[in-house]
Amino acid sequence: MVALPQSNAHAVSAEVIERLRRNTPRHMMTHRQWIVWKYATGDGKLKKPPFTPSTGKAAKTTDATTWGTFDQALARYARGGYDGIGYVCNGDIVALDLDHCRDPKTGKAESWAQNILDQLRHYAYFEVSPSGTGFRGVLLAHLPFNYKKQGPFELSYNDCYITFTGNHIENSPINLSSGKDIQTALDKIVHKYFSEDNVNTGGGHGTGVRAPQPIYTKSRLDNEVIEKATNAKNGWRFAKLFSGNAQGHKSRSEAHLALCSMLVYWTNGDATQIDSIFRQSGFFNDVSLPGITASQNHAVRNDRSLTFNQLPRVSRLRSTTRSWQRLAKVFKDKSAPTSKPMMAVFSLSQRLLESARVALLHR
Repeated sequence: MVALPQSNAHAVSAEVIERLRRNTPRHMMTHRQWIVWKYATGDGKLKKPPFTPSTGKAAKTTDATTWGTFDQALARYARGGYDGIGYVCNGDIVALDLDHCRDPKTGKAESWAQNILDQLRHYAYFEVSPSGTGFRGVLLAHLPFNYKKQGPFELSYNDCYITFTGNHIENSPINLSSGKDIQTALDKIVHKYFSEDNVNTGGGHGTGVRAPQPIYTKSRLDNEVIEKATNAKNGWRFAKLFSGNAQGHKSRSEAHLALCSMLVYWTNGDATQIDSIFRQSGFFNDVSLPGITASQNHAVRNDRSLTFNQLPRVSRLRSTTRSWQRLAKVFKDKSAPTSKPMMAVFSLSQRLLESARVALLHR
């Protein structure tokens, strides 16, 4: 029978929280793909099931509505009752797990693991795993598969999560970059450990440096839009807003509007994708309307079938700034709903955009 490690029932120290803040790559910190986890046993094995940071309920790596922001994960973890935080791989990073290869007393790695560390040290963020007996690596690159395991070595790219400790390995970068050299280095690793057939050598996501792309294409995924906006000249502003930081704005509502305005640009006015990306931001769980129960509000937040134009009108905002007009332009030709909305409340992003539409149409 597998022995269950003692979970951290007490509040986590400020030192641990500060270490996580200091050592988390910016790319990961600004993405709403975080969970918390704790040890559990099942089928005679030790497992690490994920939980939603905002609710503490079971999370799924295939359901973005059960993920949270970096700050939400830290807050939940800091209160105690969980063994760590984790990041959901959603096609935006490649994660490496090197298990049972590190001496927890000396820190020395086995030769096969050291070889991987040496090849990727200049490109990937590396840290010590929760058990202290392995390493975790993260880099910006692509894989032609979602997940593969070869003995104690695992590669993750999509529909799975990795634990994150912040126990950074010196001489590896914290902030990540992408490019031809990075992809080529990873391909060599894949070729060696996961057979030649799996090497990412062309088509789809190639090994070369990413070619210049238009601001938006219909094939661009949410995480690609987010990455493009984050890496732009003013990417620091987008990253701050996307993480849920309203500093510098008179109110959080104005910060929500600022983020939506940027999303109009980066998605070329795709209303569906604006809504999808806003749902992943740190602002999504900000506000609910008065008089609405928590269960109703939760149901609406998780109902992705509701579109902007299925929503009831709200009080018109007086703003006539270019930002409002820009947002409203996306919806000015949409028809009014023909059926009664299924829910009584809707997300703040939807309210802002519907308000903008109404404001423009009634000028």
